[in-house]
Parts: sequence; C-alpha cells; structure tokens
Amino acid sequence: MVLDTTRAMKTIARSLVVTVTLLAASAAALTVRVQPTPHGPQIHVNGKPIPPQFFFGVPRSRGISESPGPFFEQVALAQDAGVNFVSFVAPNCWTSPEQPLNWLALDDLCRQIIAVNSKALLVPRVSANAPDWWLQRHPEARMVYDTNQPACLASVSHGDYRTAAAAHLERLCRHLTATFPDHFAGVHPCGQNTGEWFYEGSGDRPLSGYDPATREAFRAWLQARGDADFATAEPPIADERRAHPNGFLRDPASEHLSAFPPGSLAAITDRAGFSHAATTARNEPSSRLPRLRAVRPGAASRTDQQNSHPPRSCTPRTPLVAS
Repeated sequence: MVLDTTRAMKTIARSLVVTVTLLAASAAALTVRVQPTPHGPQIHVNGKPIPPQFFFGVPRSRGISESPGPFFEQVALAQDAGVNFVSFVAPNCWTSPEQPLNWLALDDLCRQIIAVNSKALLVPRVSANAPDWWLQRHPEARMVYDTNQPACLASVSHGDYRTAAAAHLERLCRHLTATFPDHFAGVHPCGQNTGEWFYEGSGDRPLSGYDPATREAFRAWLQARGDADFATAEPPIADERRAHPNGFLRDPASEHLSAFPPGSLAAITDRAGFSHAATTARNEPSSRLPRLRAVRPGAASRTDQQNSHPPRSCTPRTPLVAS
C-alpha cells in the first residue's frame, strides 16, 4: 500500500462524484463538510481543515471468498500514517419493499473497521445502480443501445429510478448517521461504467441513448436552451454519431448532431437525481441528516467514436450489492 497524498488530494478535489456532509445536532456531534477556500475545496472535520488523505480498499474479494484479505491490515497501516478517512466498497442493502431492511452486513463491516482504528472516519462506496428486482419491475427504465439491446442498468434519465435511488441513499445515510454518529463521515455513491458515472459500455461498440427516458431528457435539455424543434427531436442515428467528417474533433458549426453529446451528459452530471435526500436534510435543520453535494463525475466527456468491441452480456453485478 502506498499513501500518495498528492494523488489523494487530486482524487478528492477532482474525482469524487458525490460527497455527503452532515448537519450538526449539537456542538459535540461529528460534522464533515467540503468547503470552498481560496486554494480550492477543503475538507473540514468539526470545523477544522484537515489534509484530504484517504485510504481506499476492498474488504472482500468480490465473491471469490468471504476472506477480507489484507484490508484490515491496510486500515491499520493507514492509521499509523495519520490517515483516518477510510473509503471502502460496501453493500448498499437495497432490498425490495416486501423485505425488511437488513443493514447487518454493512454494520458489521463498519464495526470491524472501527475496531482496527478507533478514530476511523467512514466513507463507504456504495452502488447507486438499480438492483435486479427493481429493473424487473421497471423494464422500461433500462438503458437501450443502438442495437435495440437493453442494458442491465437503469437509464440515469429515468425519473422513477432517480427518485428511488435518492430515497434509498437517504435511508442508508440516516441509518449510518444514527448507528455510527462519531464515525460516519460521508458516502460515495457510484454507478454506471466502473462506478465512475460515465455511461455503461462507453468503451464498447454499441452506443447508448435510445431509451425513451434519454430521448425525453434530451428534448427537455433542448427546450431549456431555446431550441424551437425540441418537441420532435430524436437522438441521432448511430452511423451519424460514429462519423467524423471534420476530423477527430466535432465541429458544432457544421454538425447538427453536436448537441446530443452535451445533452446526454447533462443527465449524468445533474445532481437533481439525488436532490430528494438533499432537500430533506435542508428542511430538517435540527437533525443530522445527510446533505448530498455533487462535485464532479469521474469522467464525463467520452466521445461517441467508440471502439469495435462486442456488447457486454447482462451478467450479475458484484455480490456486495444487494439485489
């Protein structure tokens, strides 16, 4: 394990998708916030700026076995180096409404980390992708590629998915705030391709963006910027998106399809999908509820000119994510 503070600083400032900050209930309560400073965003713990040094690890071997591997040893090494922020892959515990919420796996993991480092500041990395049971009940929410093949993920433009994901993240944050009030520092919701919030399959041949939700979001984006033809606009066909008549870079002045890439990216960079939790927190100042603060997606400028790889098969996701 190498603790690279420069890389950690860049990661916090540039790559974190969403940082959840806590609203204080009393002077003694833990507060963790990202605040602007003349030198850029700075993490403050209980009102004091601290170096943005994080340890990130994967406590399980993603289904091969239940052995934690070297994770807890690395947590201890990080503590010895003065690093108390622990970012770790964790189950999101997003179960169907018919099943009672079961936080046991998440709580057990948090307690094991705290047992190693009594000063640990927990930042679980949890999936915000819709679980399989939700997709089965909302098949219209799936992403659709130019081959008319549905994806295994919900479209980020689908309103019901965004509402459901925000509601579950709020439940998760409420639980962790109540259960670990002196240790829960935030949550890192991840999703889509490699969990970094650019569209699933961005490096493959099929092009996404042909589901009804994306089309309606594209039209709304055009309407907001004053396009007169927004009501009948359609995503450009795949051949047009793959073409590059003016060289590798797009020419907005001559290509009519140039509006689609920024229009489609607007949905994935828009923090409104998680605004429910944020609004609830702002409306309840007496509690220590999470407030979502969008910073920046890990990657949001992939070109439509993609590689010639076959489409990914619809395989189950990591067992760390409840389905």
